[in-house]
Amino acid sequence: MPDFAPSVTRLIDELKRLPGIGQKTAQRLAFYLLRVDKGQALALSDAIREAREKVRECSICNNITDSDPCLFCSSTTRSKNMICVVEEATNIQAVEKTRQFNGLYHVLGGALSPLQGVGPDQLKIRSLIERLKGGTVEEIIVATNPTAEGEATSVYLSKLIKPLGVRVTRIAMGIPVGSDLEYADEVTMMKAMAAGAARIPATTRPMSSFDHYMAQYDHEHTNAWNKILHGIGIPVIIAGIILAALTFWRTGLGLFVGGWILLFAGHRIEGNKPAFFQGLVYFLVGPVWIAKELKDALFGSSRRSTTTP
Repeated sequence: MPDFAPSVTRLIDELKRLPGIGQKTAQRLAFYLLRVDKGQALALSDAIREAREKVRECSICNNITDSDPCLFCSSTTRSKNMICVVEEATNIQAVEKTRQFNGLYHVLGGALSPLQGVGPDQLKIRSLIERLKGGTVEEIIVATNPTAEGEATSVYLSKLIKPLGVRVTRIAMGIPVGSDLEYADEVTMMKAMAAGAARIPATTRPMSSFDHYMAQYDHEHTNAWNKILHGIGIPVIIAGIILAALTFWRTGLGLFVGGWILLFAGHRIEGNKPAFFQGLVYFLVGPVWIAKELKDALFGSSRRSTTTP
């Protein structure tokens, strides 16, 4: 024996077909419609019938509309140079809420999903390519969902459209506003960091290795005694190396060790690691640094301010 009248059972079964509606929710909706005023219930059915009869896809962008072309495609104020590509027509409202995009749209009708049998032929990609042949479109913004299917669709469109000479960009993905970094997964953080690095312009040129070592010398040799000991020690070490190369082993070794002791003492005063332990290039920059310091001492510092009050 059925629990409800046949007409009520049919209504419940039809409501269950709606996404997100289960048996109990369908029952509550069905009895609500039976309890409300008859005119209100019939108004709902009339709205559904009218929408099904009048609403159709735009012949240009595939958006849902009751007039062809849709409001976006027929607008004279929107830019014809940009097209934002979305998966479904409902995604357009998410972009429109920002009030920042003034271009056109193109609805694909889904995303690439080989496991579900959705390939390029099942999507509205061919009509998108036809829109690009006019030569007015300069940029395609791919706004597919940040899923595996959405990413695959984005990559496919990029490879398909770039040979046509049209710029293809992807919407940035990262941390939502108001959220906590503690709950962000590694993929989201990776994409957020990559997008942030791409947006930050390089304001200074990269420091060359020589400039880097010179700056390091300036930073680590500020004590006057350390400068004096370096001014003596480095030439002594170089002299010892030259004498050792000329087979004056004992004298060369003595000068080398003595010069190194002077450098070590200077760095002990400064509290730094001696250049001998920081690499050959760092050590060889020492004579150039000494020459610069002597020039600054004799002719004035090149870093002194030249501004006048």
